[in-house]
Amino acid sequence: MRQQREAEWLPWDDPFWEDFQPIKNMKDPPLTRFGELKITGKKNHVNVPALLRIITLKNLLINASGNYKGIALEALQSIMLRLLVTIPPGKVNFILIDPVGLGSNMAGFMHLPEELVGKKIWTEPNHIERQLADLSTHMETIIQKYLRNNYINMEEYNKQAGEVAEPYRLLVVANFPANFTESAAQRLVSIASNGPRTGVYVLVVRDTEQKLPYNFRIEELERLSTIVEHDGNCFVWMDDDFKDHELSLDKLPPVKVFDGLLNMIGKESKFASHVEVPFKLVLERAEKWWSLKSDEWLSVPIGRAGARDLQYFSVGRSTLQHVLIAGKTGWGKSNLLHVIIMSLCINYSPDELELYL
Repeated sequence: MRQQREAEWLPWDDPFWEDFQPIKNMKDPPLTRFGELKITGKKNHVNVPALLRIITLKNLLINASGNYKGIALEALQSIMLRLLVTIPPGKVNFILIDPVGLGSNMAGFMHLPEELVGKKIWTEPNHIERQLADLSTHMETIIQKYLRNNYINMEEYNKQAGEVAEPYRLLVVANFPANFTESAAQRLVSIASNGPRTGVYVLVVRDTEQKLPYNFRIEELERLSTIVEHDGNCFVWMDDDFKDHELSLDKLPPVKVFDGLLNMIGKESKFASHVEVPFKLVLERAEKWWSLKSDEWLSVPIGRAGARDLQYFSVGRSTLQHVLIAGKTGWGKSNLLHVIIMSLCINYSPDELELYL
């Protein structure tokens, strides 16, 4: 875990990043560096890394205006990159919203695979509402299907889920509240409120010069977030322990380092996205070979569904009579057919089932 800990606090100009290798496993959720604090004493001062607990704890809200928005937006990108290098590849995804910049404030991250950053950076009000609605639906599924009353949060679930662990999801918003309707702003608060339990977090740079949506209270979002804001002289971490100290937000690393890290993470995430569940997990749960009867219907396990349950292939009852398997090249269609055939052969004897291949 030494490399993860170094990645949490080292600045981007450190030679460490030239030989960086993505971490394979994450024992503990990382702290996230976002700048430096200048701690001033009576005679001298010392600069120390500013580290946030985003994953497992809280969202982040940066308030800025005028020329300081650019500094805040660059820090936002630095935080995104920091999360990518402190969490195993493929285990953190982003939903990106940038109405004012039309995507320019996060364009560099579109070099990553679509599975990590989505199809595009969203800018229009109707697209923003759709993305927030989809993210809310994802959270509902996590709570109702996976967590229920069995797990306190996503971390506890993922420890049991193993190969099928859920990735973290980060909703990243630049220049809030531009192009946010009243309903979208309220949904943002709902996501910020319920997200951390489901592995979903919100990172927002707010333009304090823009008028907030009707009937929206920024205090609701602030209550759920770590707050950083510019007080007219410098950025301040609005925490009782740190608000008296000057904060310098991190800049992005040089282009060569930035591109190198993204290319490495993108490449590794493609391998990580291929999740393999050992077939023995299905075999071990079969009580007895050839023990099932086919007089009513066929139903056999074919994989994992969540941390504890099996996913079943079922046909022959009501309207469940035929199956169509579709997907892109390399998505596992043939493998699924092989798993279905093997599971059928294990559970149904030749007297109960005949296969024509």
